[in-house]
Amino acid sequence: MLSEYIEKQFKKARFKVLKDGSCFGSISGFPGVWANRKTLALCKKELREVLEESLYPILTTKIFPAF
Repeated sequence: MLSEYIEKQFKKARFKVLKDGSCFGSISGFPGVWANRKTLALCKKELREVLEESLYPILTTKIFPAF
């Protein structure tokens, strides 16, 4: 269930190649969730990790005590 949610949100990600050739990615609706890496593959990997990390505090609160 959580992995499905992450995948759904990750599909909203937008990437752009910057002037220096690096890649920047972010996800609309998730302030502060962004990545900037040398390649698109590395940028996607980091962006997914940042998204997952941004959800952790929500999942460990009293709202979801099972986690």
